[in-house]
Amino acid sequence: MQSTLSIVESGIKIPTMNEMQRFGKLIEDAMRKRGIVGYQLASMLGKQQSWVSRLVNGQNSNPPDPYDFDQLSRTLGVSKRSMLEAIGYLDPEVPDAGVAYVIHEGDPRVAILDLLAEETDEGIGTVAQIVGLLNLHSRAGAGVEESSKPNRDQSNTG
Repeated sequence: MQSTLSIVESGIKIPTMNEMQRFGKLIEDAMRKRGIVGYQLASMLGKQQSWVSRLVNGQNSNPPDPYDFDQLSRTLGVSKRSMLEAIGYLDPEVPDAGVAYVIHEGDPRVAILDLLAEETDEGIGTVAQIVGLLNLHSRAGAGVEESSKPNRDQSNTG
């Protein structure tokens, strides 16, 4: 399975109110499954009951810190992945089909996918190599150099 981190232009992801409410619902459901009520969870975590109440109701303006995240995960038996997904820090898991990209509605890459819908497997393979090189270079902070272009003859060896 592949996942991607949510990307935000500022470099800091601040959960929306909807994400905080989704996170609170996840915590509330886990508490219910374990038969734990708010004051009990607060005691287990060394927190005030009001902290748990705000968390469950999605009223915290900030997500729990890493320590609290870990304690919530261990105490409630909730995976950190599901917690990170609920709060919007990770995109939900997608089946691994050799593709490590999650494209959301409104993403301009949808137009590219539409164009590729009629393309042959060979053509798609070439485009995948080019996109892979562009991603590799953009992560390294470098521009695409002339020598980085895939050799058309080599891309047809599938």
